[in-house]
Amino acid sequence: MLEEQDAETEFIQLKESFLTLTDAKINIEKAKEQIKRLTPINEIAQKLDNIQVDLLRLQESKETAVYWFAKKGVELGEKEFEKSKEELKGLNGELEKLRTQHHHTRNLTCRFLKK
Repeated sequence: MLEEQDAETEFIQLKESFLTLTDAKINIEKAKEQIKRLTPINEIAQKLDNIQVDLLRLQESKETAVYWFAKKGVELGEKEFEKSKEELKGLNGELEKLRTQHHHTRNLTCRFLKK
């Protein structure tokens, strides 16, 4: 009789273990299905994160470009200003020569007319 109780107890323990394992298997399958369904959402979230990083990088590049173009504009403006100053200096020199020639011609004309 003791053997029957031991066999029955062992059967009950095996049945409980089987049910526990079956529940664990079902839970694992459910978890796998959840992971399978959540994987595309996770991939989209990662893509969105990457897009956000790219957007920040582009914004920084845009801000840097604004400063770079402004600096280049100033540099080009300064070069043109220096070039214009040199050209003005040359034109002033030519103007002075023409004035001198005009003054000299006028003096000669006045001398000629006085004679």
